[in-house]
Amino acid sequence: MKSFARFKVFVLLLILLLSAAAISAQTPQTLTVFAAASLTDAFEEIATAFEAEHPGVTINFNFGGSSTLATQLVEGAPGDVFASANQRQMSVVIDAGLITVEP
Repeated sequence: MKSFARFKVFVLLLILLLSAAAISAQTPQTLTVFAAASLTDAFEEIATAFEAEHPGVTINFNFGGSSTLATQLVEGAPGDVFASANQRQMSVVIDAGLITVEP
């Protein structure tokens, strides 16, 4: 459970860092988030609050199974954030060079 809590903090920090870069651009920006289906409610709530505070940023979600999402990313689907429900699929995407471990 502790590792899942750390993971959620990591994902939230990653979203904030990516969105800070988008906000500074002063043009409408879209962030594409690939997230495990189990995170749907939490991420939609976060996105609603974030978009209300940052009207130039739109967050689009692709929710699904972590394995399916990892495969989509490795095969070239464009995404800004990946939130896996398990470390194995996160490692697949990191090993493919698509995610940096440090935000």
